[in-house]
Amino acid sequence: MGFLKIKKTKQTKNQEFFVINEFKVPKVYENDFIDYYKTNIELLVSHKGNIDCRFFRLKEEGPIITYMSIIGWENEESLRNAKIEIDYIGRKTGLDVLDFKDKHDIEVIHRIFTEVQVL
Repeated sequence: MGFLKIKKTKQTKNQEFFVINEFKVPKVYENDFIDYYKTNIELLVSHKGNIDCRFFRLKEEGPIITYMSIIGWENEESLRNAKIEIDYIGRKTGLDVLDFKDKHDIEVIHRIFTEVQVL
């Protein structure tokens, strides 16, 4: 398994925000995690302001599998609105992220970056 890439074309701007998540997933829950992630990411990429989504799996294997997602947003407001909507939908549908993470012993490192123009 390589990576899942969903791309929308937009011009690069300095105000774009990127959420980079690293997931440490016990191998026994890998399929559950992939199914859950696909459901959530479909909601995110349909949200106004989403410009890019990539999903990677570390090549090394062991009892813990490492995944990384990079999700781009037009601006901080788009990111904030998407989070509010996804949290609301999660509570309404039972797709609670924290509950899933805890039940499957998944560690998440969550960071938000802005792009730095160097070229």
